[in-house]
Amino acid sequence: MDIKDMIAKVEAKIEDKAFREALKKDPVKAVEELLGVNLPDEQMKAVLAAVKAKLGSEDVSGIIKGAEDKIGDALDDAKGLLGGLFGKKD
Repeated sequence: MDIKDMIAKVEAKIEDKAFREALKKDPVKAVEELLGVNLPDEQMKAVLAAVKAKLGSEDVSGIIKGAEDKIGDALDDAKGLLGGLFGKKD
């Protein structure tokens, strides 16, 4: 499944009430469960950004912004950990 297919699948499901609730609770998990794959953070960010751009809904945008923030925080944590392991500072 390519990124376009992933985006289309999320967009098609976005109006489902249960899926929206899952997005609010844990956006990354909800998308990965829907797609049936564990996406690398960069691909997840691309899928979420494309869905947000196409939908434009404030509610959906807020959910996706939260997911993007969580991904960014995880990447920052990983960079900090790796920097600490190798003696590099941010």
